[in-house]
Amino acid sequence: MITRREAVANFLKASTHADLAAMYTPDMEMQCNVARDDGERIEGEYMGRQWHGWSDGITTWKSFRVPFNAATKPNYEDSDMKFDLAKHAEGIGLTGWDWKNKCSRWVAFDFDAILGDAHKDTG
Repeated sequence: MITRREAVANFLKASTHADLAAMYTPDMEMQCNVARDDGERIEGEYMGRQWHGWSDGITTWKSFRVPFNAATKPNYEDSDMKFDLAKHAEGIGLTGWDWKNKCSRWVAFDFDAILGDAHKDTG
């Protein structure tokens, strides 16, 4: 079985341009969002934090972040990937922050339409 960070690296290598995939290292701050797909919402708790994910009755998949405690004392102990990331990934976001070495490797900007369609310029 592979770890979560190995699964992310493999997914990026298979799903995007090689130069973009090469920007990811296991020490990069990262958020992996998964889609609902055909799953039913489930909830749980891990290390005192509530989470939600999806299940088809056999497999559970949920979004995850690396590292834990990013704003204070970042840490992360990798765990086995328990679902097919390629099947459920909705988006993987990287900030360029190498949390282990406490330095920025690169900078990215993410512009989302946070106001919704009602505020688009129609002229």
